Amino acid sequence: MTKFNLEYFKKDIQNHPLNYLMMVVSLLGGFFTSDSLSFYRGLGFLLWLASNFFVFYIFYKQENLPMAFVYLVFEFINIRGLWNNWS
Repeated sequence: MTKFNLEYFKKDIQNHPLNYLMMVVSLLGGFFTSDSLSFYRGLGFLLWLASNFFVFYIFYKQENLPMAFVYLVFEFINIRGLWNNWS
């Protein structure tokens, strides 16, 4: 197992700040979707939709089509979740 390298981590954050931001957005979205209040559930779904679309875009840009497809399916699952919670 390799030792954690703090300098590499800092440099990675500088090189990919949007990736780290979307990681936080995704975690917040997942947290909010489990809330009992419908406002926060809706906010969670929207945050999760945004972060999943970003991940889809990154995989598509890297030509990793299987993972891009998975995240595109996640988008439709999230939209279905939104629809089922508020229709």
